[in-house]
Amino acid sequence: MIARRGANRSPTFFGGTLRFYRGNWSVDCTVRNLSPEGAMIAVSDAVPLPTEADLSIPHLALHKRARIVWRRDRLAGIRYLPIAPRGVVVPFDRPRRAR
Repeated sequence: MIARRGANRSPTFFGGTLRFYRGNWSVDCTVRNLSPEGAMIAVSDAVPLPTEADLSIPHLALHKRARIVWRRDRLAGIRYLPIAPRGVVVPFDRPRRAR
């Protein structure tokens, strides 16, 4: 069997929260396993999940932006997204003029 993960995950049973839509919605989850690259979480079947969300695990003081990569029933696999550096100015190819 070919491993699709870059890092091994450790089994856990931590309570967490997924926040989405700019923090306006949140749903509780259980973090079932954890790695430096992602996690497997359990949520209610009835909860629709967006493509991206913020995961908080208070017990670990962990806050990560994540992408939901797969979902089966109550379980979902997430991959952490890289954090964009603050204060970086992104140049435009050319200035735009107001119309």
